[in-house]
Amino acid sequence: MKGVILAAGRGSRMGVVTNGLPKCQIVVAGKTLLDWQLGSLKSAGISQVAVVTGYKSDYLQSPLYETFHNPRWDETNMLVSLMTADSWLSQFPCVISYADILYHPGIVRSLYNDSEQITITYDLMWESLWRLRFSNPLSDAETFKVDDRNYLVTIGQQTQCISEIQGQYMGLIKTTPDSWQVIKELILELTPKQLDRLDMTGMFAGLLERCCPIKAIAISGRWCEIDSSNDLFVYEDMINSHKAWTHDWRE
Repeated sequence: MKGVILAAGRGSRMGVVTNGLPKCQIVVAGKTLLDWQLGSLKSAGISQVAVVTGYKSDYLQSPLYETFHNPRWDETNMLVSLMTADSWLSQFPCVISYADILYHPGIVRSLYNDSEQITITYDLMWESLWRLRFSNPLSDAETFKVDDRNYLVTIGQQTQCISEIQGQYMGLIKTTPDSWQVIKELILELTPKQLDRLDMTGMFAGLLERCCPIKAIAISGRWCEIDSSNDLFVYEDMINSHKAWTHDWRE
C-alpha cells in the first residue's frame, strides 16, 4: 500500500496565507498540514508516499517522499492531478489524501483494511464541525447517502435538506489497480474540457452511473479540513485546547 497526497492547488480561499507557499505548508498547531498527513500515513503503516505538486512546487521537494507534478494546476481540477500518479495507481493499492485535511491514522487503516476496490470515508459528525465553520452548515455541505450495505448512493449535490446528508466525504480514498483502470475508462469518455473541470465527487458520481460500487466507511470525528483562513483559526484553537484529542491523532 502506498500513499498519494494531492497538493497541486493554491488554496485560493486561504487568501494571503498562501501567497508565497503551497496550502499544505500552512502550519496548524505547530506542524504543517503536510507533516500532519505524512505522520498519519506513516503511523498507519504507509511508508512510501508521493506528493502531487503544482503551485510553488519548489517548496515541496524532500527526500521524505516522491513527487509527481501537474504543470497545469491552475487550469485543472483534482482528477488531472491524480492522473499524474498513474504509474503508482496502475501498479499498487493506494490511499489518496487531499492536502488540506488532518486525520487520525486509524481512519487510514480502516481504508486499506477494507476489501472493496474503491473505498472512501465519511464523517457522521460532520454537522458539528460545519457549524464551527459556517453560520449555515448547509451553505457548504453536499448530499451524501449510502445504502444498507454501506455502499455509496449519492454524493456531491447542493441541498437545503439536511435529511439528504448522512455524512460528509472527507477527502480520503483507497483505490486498487483494477479500480484505477475503471476510473481511466471513465476518463477516456470525457472531452479535454470535461476532464479539466471534473472534481473528485463528480468522478464518484460518474462511477455510480456506471454501476461501479464505492464502499463508504463511516467515522466519527478525529479529522478536520482547512479550507479557509477562518478554518485555520477555528481548528488550531480547538487542537490547542484539547491536548488529549491532539495526542490521540498520534496514536
